[in-house]
Amino acid sequence: MVYRAVSMGFALPTVIITSVVMFAILTAAIGMVASITTSLGTQYYEELATDAAESGSAQADSCLQANGYTSTWGSKNLTPATNCAGNTVSGQHNYIVTTPTYTSTYTVAPVTSSGTGTQTATITGTVNLTRSSGTVWRTYTKTLVVKTGGQIGTNQVVFGYSNSQGAFFGTVGGDGIMRTVGYNGMGQLGNGSYGSTLTPTQFQTPSNARIVAGYTSFLSVGYRMYALDSDGNAYGAGYNNGSSLGVGVSEATSGWIPSPRQVIIPATEKITSVVVGGENDYFLTSGNNIYAAGVCANGKLGSNYTISGCSNQATPVRVNLPAPNTSSPNTIPTSNIVTDRSSAYVRMAGGAVYGWGMGDLGQLGTETFADSATPVKIGTYGNSGQPQATQIAFDGDTLYILDNTGHVNSVGYNTFGQMGNDSMSLRLPYYTGYTNTCIDNAGADGVTIRTYTCNGTAAQKYELRTDGSVYNANKNVCLDNKSADGVTLQLHACNGTAAQVFTWTPTLGKLYNPQSGKCVVAYSNTLQLDGCYPDNTTNYSNEWFKGYNSSPTPFDMSGFSGTITKIWTDQWSLSCLTSNGEVWSAGLNSAGQFGNGTVANYQAVPVKFNMPVTAVDLYETNSTDPYQNLYAIGSNGKVYGAGANSFGQLGNGTTSTYSKTPVAMSVINGSSIVASQVQSGYGTTVIFTTNGSVYTVGNNNSGQLGDGTTTNSSVPIKAKYVNNLKATTF
Repeated sequence: MVYRAVSMGFALPTVIITSVVMFAILTAAIGMVASITTSLGTQYYEELATDAAESGSAQADSCLQANGYTSTWGSKNLTPATNCAGNTVSGQHNYIVTTPTYTSTYTVAPVTSSGTGTQTATITGTVNLTRSSGTVWRTYTKTLVVKTGGQIGTNQVVFGYSNSQGAFFGTVGGDGIMRTVGYNGMGQLGNGSYGSTLTPTQFQTPSNARIVAGYTSFLSVGYRMYALDSDGNAYGAGYNNGSSLGVGVSEATSGWIPSPRQVIIPATEKITSVVVGGENDYFLTSGNNIYAAGVCANGKLGSNYTISGCSNQATPVRVNLPAPNTSSPNTIPTSNIVTDRSSAYVRMAGGAVYGWGMGDLGQLGTETFADSATPVKIGTYGNSGQPQATQIAFDGDTLYILDNTGHVNSVGYNTFGQMGNDSMSLRLPYYTGYTNTCIDNAGADGVTIRTYTCNGTAAQKYELRTDGSVYNANKNVCLDNKSADGVTLQLHACNGTAAQVFTWTPTLGKLYNPQSGKCVVAYSNTLQLDGCYPDNTTNYSNEWFKGYNSSPTPFDMSGFSGTITKIWTDQWSLSCLTSNGEVWSAGLNSAGQFGNGTVANYQAVPVKFNMPVTAVDLYETNSTDPYQNLYAIGSNGKVYGAGANSFGQLGNGTTSTYSKTPVAMSVINGSSIVASQVQSGYGTTVIFTTNGSVYTVGNNNSGQLGDGTTTNSSVPIKAKYVNNLKATTF
């Protein structure tokens, strides 16, 4: 018993102790489970708050992206119930998730800006725990910050304009997206609409491939735009003039295509470059072929067809150049393809030049003035022992060829002296009733002057000298008012008298003799002086002559040293960059854009663009008044411009009719902001800088400055809707 009592006495405390211990462990375990449960719950709701904040970030990013990464909601907040303007949308819920025990939502605060242009938006994700009564008894939040601002990685700027309508441009970003802004009357911005845009919209290619290049016309026929993707596909939008988009759709079916469509080429080919014209576009491919789409008139397709009765092509056809052979460089076309009006040309890898299309001004290098649907070789460029063409440029009437010796020769129209020389044949236009008829030195007497079939011989070459004389080197004689009757003309020894002074009016092709008060007029096979008529639309248009050269004619380099390294042309003018950093120009200088302090409609002797530093690049636009400008980028990184300034396109903070001497553009200071490229037209100028920024200045009638307004600016604007970085969240 005692034993038992002792045993029982021993056993009881052990059980009690064990129970107490077990109870303590259980209590601790319960507490731990409760703590873990609370911790897990907190973590869960915090994750929900993070999800809500990220939803807000997604909305903010979407709204920013749609507006060039600039805020659209101003002083308002974004929530699940609002649109991008911060306005509440009827019927739209304010919660992301709603359950009987919690709700989640977000708020995107108004954007704040820093002095460096960075924009910041704070996003708060919120989770509210609720009781059955709807009372909030606990709240979890998560804050994110979205920053945008600075600079999209812009790889390329593509500028174009449609004369008398509007200008536009596009940028190809490092993100593989092409964005377009400005005039859109033909749907060329490729955003599915025809309305001009004040802020960039995406060129909507149906492919998800990255866009690597954009194309349009830098001339006054900016009707279309193309985007080229990394797979070698090109997509075009805009005016389908003559079915020129090459997307398999005829103009009769669809004259305007605002949503980009794919250009159709053989499946074995990839497009590597696009050249945009007025009625015809050309596509260079990986197989070293050129395909043409659009109007067939004048032989512009170049595919070796009968021009009479031909058909326009909505699906591109191969230009009939020599069959590509990589061992023969003159069968390999380069991307230096140029087109304007009704002719097209290509420089081959071996330095040869081919042209096709209209030949009415001798621009195909022939005296027949015939159109050609088969490419014609221009001159002897690329032949063994002959210079090789290194760049070609074309203004619609004149072809300019820069060769590897640093010289420029031209064929075609020279009425304004744009070839940089005063030599030309004087031809009567075909619609005067004369067929291929030129002024001719009739014979060995060196006296008789007549009209005769154009043949390009020395007897038909005349120099319109600055002293007013019309000189024929073939016989070393000048055109002369033979007698006081003010009628008879002859060729006579040059003597500088009033009888040998003539005024040349290039816009009308008139030769006026002040002594007699009359103009040179063609009658039958003779020339005489007769009354001048005001224009070339009357029955007396036989007084209107066109100056041309059908064989390569040299640009006069006697006024400067060095060689020519780059050329640029627009209507009836040529500007050249030289190896010693000078810019020299010839041709139409009606707004003083040549920057030599003068204005002239006929400038056959090249003049210098007078800037204070050497030049490293140039750009010329010479459309109709008031859009004539010449720009040069200086070795100091600044931009210098001359010419028309009605819209402030010279960018020096002023507006004026024109400036005959170059002025430095504001903002582009050459240190923190350095110009790498200038493009201009329609009174709008776009500057691309070395750090990838885009600045715009001048005419803004269609919002082409990209600043969200239609207000002109005489000071370059950093196009905030173009330059802003994609939003980043942290």
